[in-house]
Amino acid sequence: MGSSRCGKGAVRLAAKGSAGTLSWYTAATGGKSLAKGASFTTPAISSTTTYYVAANDGGCISKRAAVIATVSVLPAKPVIHASGATELCEGQSIQLSVTTAAPSVHWSTGGTNSAITANRANEFTVTVSDANGCSASSAPVKVVVNPYPGILSITPGFRCGHGQNLLGAKASAGMVRWHANDKDTATISYGTLYFTPTFIVARTDTFYVDASYRGCISKRIAVPSVVKPPLDATTTVSGATITANQAAATYQWVDCNNGNIYISGETRQSFTPLSKGDYAVIVTDNTCSETSSCISMQTTVAEAASTRRILYMFPNQGKDRFTVLSNVEGSYTILDKKGKAIRTVQLNNANNFTASNETISNGRYYVVGENNNPADRQKLIVSK
Repeated sequence: MGSSRCGKGAVRLAAKGSAGTLSWYTAATGGKSLAKGASFTTPAISSTTTYYVAANDGGCISKRAAVIATVSVLPAKPVIHASGATELCEGQSIQLSVTTAAPSVHWSTGGTNSAITANRANEFTVTVSDANGCSASSAPVKVVVNPYPGILSITPGFRCGHGQNLLGAKASAGMVRWHANDKDTATISYGTLYFTPTFIVARTDTFYVDASYRGCISKRIAVPSVVKPPLDATTTVSGATITANQAAATYQWVDCNNGNIYISGETRQSFTPLSKGDYAVIVTDNTCSETSSCISMQTTVAEAASTRRILYMFPNQGKDRFTVLSNVEGSYTILDKKGKAIRTVQLNNANNFTASNETISNGRYYVVGENNNPADRQKLIVSK
């Protein structure tokens, strides 16, 4: 009986005689026997070949019978075609397809159509089969699916005064990329740190950062950059008093000759040191802080006393008006017992150094000279 195979190779043939021994030949007549026995395996053949077999029983030899070894041509090796790059990001997919004349298609993942959709990491092959039952398999195609990276943390930029801000960001994977806005495709810098341009005016900007890992791009995250106006760290000296020129801030006076140690209780805008030395002030406005230059004070309070204003007031318990005598014209402030400013008056020759208390409620008050100097303070009691 004949047999078949797909493609080049050996074919095993078999036969059965009524009696005697079977011999195998390559021709219908003549030639030497290739082998003896009920079966015969051909050498490797690449095309269909006819062999012959005869039975020999005690010298009586039968007519040779033809036995065909059929070799079917293998179908062409299929090639997988991908619709795009085989390295994907999570959620993406590509189409894998094969073009073949074979009637049967079988993918390694179980599909039987000529095209499949791949959206998971895997190694894909396809096998095609013809009507003879011969098949051929493709080379494998590997599909890789990468996770999207993410921005784990950001560091906004903040500075006082002109200059560059330093922004920061950390990603779960890949390269950190910086952008001027949330839509532009241009990248202005790479890396976990980004120095902004130098800004010379107070401003607030927003930069954006994302991460790129093997073609997968994370969502952009906003990173603010704030530049506050510089504080005025200059001071003015008047007599034995130093005044910080920056208004509406908090203040801490320090002793320059003792490692800039804080001077206890000296947190007003003006400071009158009790002894000669070098002094400076730390001016703070929310998150901005500046320290002034050290000022050498060689005039003590006692030395300045001869030049300070002299302040007298009578009567010390007024009803309608009170009179203030001073050797210096200027601005005087009326404070309540909690130190809250109630009124400010100007005393000079034009008003004979007098001021009305008609609009002031009953109570205890103080009249003080400029800078709230304790030496220029007088008590005022209003009792109407």
